[in-house]
Amino acid sequence: MKAKTPEDQQLTWTILLAKWTQFAKASLRLPETPEADRWRAAVAPIISLQAVTHAMAELDDLEMDERRLAFDKSEVLVRTQAEELQTLWQGSELPEEIIEIVEDAAVAIECAKNGGIEWILLEESLLTGHPADLVTALRARGFKGDLYLPTPGVPVHMDSPVAFMRGPLGSEVEEVHATLVQDFLEGDVDLQWRPRFRQVYRQFDFLKGGPVRDLVQNSSYEVLPGQALLVQAMDNGDAMGVMMPAKKTKVEPVPVEYEDPDLEGFEEEEDGEE
Repeated sequence: MKAKTPEDQQLTWTILLAKWTQFAKASLRLPETPEADRWRAAVAPIISLQAVTHAMAELDDLEMDERRLAFDKSEVLVRTQAEELQTLWQGSELPEEIIEIVEDAAVAIECAKNGGIEWILLEESLLTGHPADLVTALRARGFKGDLYLPTPGVPVHMDSPVAFMRGPLGSEVEEVHATLVQDFLEGDVDLQWRPRFRQVYRQFDFLKGGPVRDLVQNSSYEVLPGQALLVQAMDNGDAMGVMMPAKKTKVEPVPVEYEDPDLEGFEEEEDGEE
């Protein structure tokens, strides 16, 4: 985790918002036409929404109390500004540009609050044990966030997410905590930032005699049929009840497929994803 300078520690959400408001004002240009009255009235809410979008990328410069306040204020701000824009265009469809600005701000909040680091498996399969010792070590080192790991005793396959970790309120994960997870996995993995946790569902076709694929999907979507392979081991720094490993059974590797793209506005290339 990057060290904070005294100047960083003095930052507040108000200062960040003001900084990006000034930037948005400098960059916003509206045409001068008779039909532009509505757009001129929309300048203030547009600037506020863009300020939220940009400021969300700098939340790691805030202390935790300020980070929590930033989420509360930004969510209220996005809701009220969106309502104001809806009122301006009452009786008409919102322009696509306005919809994108509102969605960008909402997605920025979503990703700042729920983002973390994800481990993708690069070898054929991985089988982990119970994470009790890992959880104990993380708590001893002050980890206060969320952790998801493979179900003990259940193999996961190449290209599948095998762990997800985020700091409290989506804050940056400290290196010492990530290293403990890396050591627990004991496999060839790739680490990357993700806007939110993704679950892996093992889906079965019993007419074919067993599992046919592992399907990866953002956790914000509906639960899919199949066996969820990742379990929550920690919630806000607290240990969660994780089942003991089941009796080992041989599971042949199955294809790993991705149900959905990244959240809109956060497109990234995926290792192992077609």
